[in-house]
Amino acid sequence: MTSSKKLQSVAALLASCCLSGCIQNNVKLSSPHSTPLGDSPNQSAKKPEEAVQVVQKPLYLQQGAFVERQNIHSSRGLTEWYFHCYPHFDYDVTTNPLKPNQISLRIKKVTLTISCPVTVRIGKQEKSTIDHENGHVQIVKDIYQNAGSAAKEACLRVIGSQFDGTGTDRNEATADAIDQASRAVCKYYTGKTVAVVNAISANYDEITQHGNKKIPIPEAIKLATEKYRNKDGN
Repeated sequence: MTSSKKLQSVAALLASCCLSGCIQNNVKLSSPHSTPLGDSPNQSAKKPEEAVQVVQKPLYLQQGAFVERQNIHSSRGLTEWYFHCYPHFDYDVTTNPLKPNQISLRIKKVTLTISCPVTVRIGKQEKSTIDHENGHVQIVKDIYQNAGSAAKEACLRVIGSQFDGTGTDRNEATADAIDQASRAVCKYYTGKTVAVVNAISANYDEITQHGNKKIPIPEAIKLATEKYRNKDGN
């Protein structure tokens, strides 16, 4: 039995952050709630590009209170960035009457909302520290500026794909399948964005010695980016 369903929910939030001065990756995933809106008539097939919509929110930059951390750079500054990924799916779901706890879900359309909040925390109000943290911010801005392309690629990869879910009942099985689809989209997206920011920022900290070496910030960012591209063959 096949029916067309829509999922409207917060969906999966995959947030990855990196702290300048102390490289630390935190990945948080929250599975979506299964809240289909009901049966919909099957629509004519769309081209993959027409089945994808990306909503890119402006980068959000804020100043945060400094929190002392136990590392050599804690008395200076800290920058935190997060790449948020919220997918919304339209899908067809196929069930087996003999196995109501198993479903097969095929993605018909993806609307992906992305955002990027950045928080800068300054310990010592020194120009060198402020300039160094602003360098991290610029790296994030450079990557997020083109994040829409990565988001679209991530969505295109799951259009037409099938995800098999299991659970104690149909609703739980559907939620499982949607969670798998969400993880697939967000894993690819963050691999093309936050992972790049993390790598370039690590190079930037190394080149600038965490702001202790006197080198123009734009030059340091350029060298850090070139080092990343040369290493990864980009």
